[in-house]
Amino acid sequence: LFATQTLRLAYDCSPKRFRAQFLCLLNRAAKAEAKRQNDCVRGTWRLVMQQFPELGFIQQLWDKLRERVWTLDEEPSPEPAEAEADGEASGGREGEEGKPD
Repeated sequence: LFATQTLRLAYDCSPKRFRAQFLCLLNRAAKAEAKRQNDCVRGTWRLVMQQFPELGFIQQLWDKLRERVWTLDEEPSPEPAEAEADGEASGGREGEEGKPD
Protein backbone atom coordinates (compact mmCIF):
# COMPACT_ATOMS: atom_id res chain seq x y z
CA LEU A 1 0.00 0.00 0.00
CA PHE A 2 2.71 2.52 0.98
CA ALA A 3 4.87 1.74 -2.04
CA THR A 4 2.18 2.59 -4.59
CA GLN A 5 2.40 5.43 -7.07
CA THR A 6 -1.06 6.63 -5.99
CA LEU A 7 0.13 7.26 -2.45
CA ARG A 8 3.22 9.04 -3.77
CA LEU A 9 1.01 11.30 -5.88
CA ALA A 10 -1.18 12.10 -2.85
CA TYR A 11 1.99 12.85 -0.88
CA ASP A 12 3.27 15.21 -3.59
CA CYS A 13 -0.05 17.11 -3.70
CA SER A 14 -0.39 17.55 0.06
CA PRO A 15 0.79 20.61 2.05
CA LYS A 16 4.38 20.48 3.30
CA ARG A 17 3.44 20.17 6.98
CA PHE A 18 1.47 17.01 6.20
CA ARG A 19 4.33 15.62 4.13
CA ALA A 20 6.68 15.97 7.09
CA GLN A 21 4.18 14.26 9.40
CA PHE A 22 3.74 11.41 6.93
CA LEU A 23 7.49 10.92 6.56
CA CYS A 24 7.91 10.88 10.34
CA LEU A 25 5.12 8.30 10.57
CA LEU A 26 6.78 6.06 8.00
CA ASN A 27 10.13 6.45 9.72
CA ARG A 28 8.68 5.55 13.12
CA ALA A 29 6.91 2.52 11.67
CA ALA A 30 10.12 1.28 10.04
CA LYS A 31 12.11 1.87 13.25
CA ALA A 32 9.48 0.05 15.33
CA GLU A 33 9.55 -2.97 13.04
CA ALA A 34 13.34 -3.00 13.02
CA LYS A 35 13.40 -2.87 16.82
CA ARG A 36 10.97 -5.78 17.10
CA GLN A 37 12.88 -7.87 14.54
CA ASN A 38 16.45 -7.30 15.83
CA ASP A 39 17.27 -4.48 13.34
CA CYS A 40 15.79 -6.36 10.41
CA VAL A 41 12.81 -5.16 8.35
CA ARG A 42 10.73 -6.93 5.72
CA GLY A 43 11.64 -6.61 2.06
CA THR A 44 8.57 -4.51 1.34
CA TRP A 45 10.20 -1.62 3.20
CA ARG A 46 12.80 -1.47 0.45
CA LEU A 47 10.02 -0.62 -2.03
CA VAL A 48 8.60 2.02 0.33
CA MET A 49 12.03 3.60 0.75
CA GLN A 50 12.49 3.64 -3.01
CA GLN A 51 9.10 5.35 -3.43
CA PHE A 52 9.94 7.88 -0.69
CA PRO A 53 13.69 8.62 -0.85
CA GLU A 54 13.11 11.48 1.62
CA LEU A 55 13.00 8.84 4.37
CA GLY A 56 16.77 8.61 4.19
CA PHE A 57 17.06 12.34 4.90
CA ILE A 58 14.63 12.08 7.81
CA GLN A 59 16.65 9.23 9.29
CA GLN A 60 19.88 11.22 8.91
CA LEU A 61 18.26 14.24 10.55
CA TRP A 62 17.09 12.16 13.53
CA ASP A 63 20.52 10.56 13.87
CA LYS A 64 22.21 13.99 13.92
CA LEU A 65 19.70 15.32 16.45
CA ARG A 66 20.12 12.28 18.64
CA GLU A 67 23.89 12.67 18.47
CA ARG A 68 23.72 16.36 19.48
CA VAL A 69 20.94 16.25 22.04
CA TRP A 70 20.95 12.86 23.74
CA THR A 71 24.51 12.84 25.00
CA LEU A 72 25.42 12.51 28.65
CA ASP A 73 27.21 15.47 30.21
CA GLU A 74 30.57 14.88 31.84
CA GLU A 75 29.72 17.06 34.85
CA PRO A 76 26.18 17.22 36.19
CA SER A 77 24.69 20.70 36.26
CA PRO A 78 23.70 22.24 39.62
CA GLU A 79 20.41 21.06 41.05
CA PRO A 80 17.44 23.39 40.41
CA ALA A 81 16.62 23.37 44.15
CA GLU A 82 20.03 24.88 44.91
CA ALA A 83 19.48 27.72 42.44
CA GLU A 84 16.05 28.47 43.95
CA ALA A 85 17.50 28.47 47.48
CA ASP A 86 20.05 31.08 46.42
CA GLY A 87 17.25 33.33 45.12
CA GLU A 88 15.21 32.98 48.33
CA ALA A 89 18.19 33.79 50.54
CA SER A 90 18.55 37.21 48.90
CA GLY A 91 14.91 38.09 49.60
CA GLY A 92 13.34 36.72 46.44
CA ARG A 93 12.09 39.97 44.91
CA GLU A 94 14.55 42.78 44.46
CA GLY A 95 13.62 46.43 44.18
CA GLU A 96 10.03 46.06 45.38
CA GLU A 97 10.57 47.06 48.99
CA GLY A 98 8.72 50.17 50.10
CA LYS A 99 6.32 50.29 47.12
CA PRO A 100 2.62 50.66 47.99
CA ASP A 101 0.27 47.91 46.81
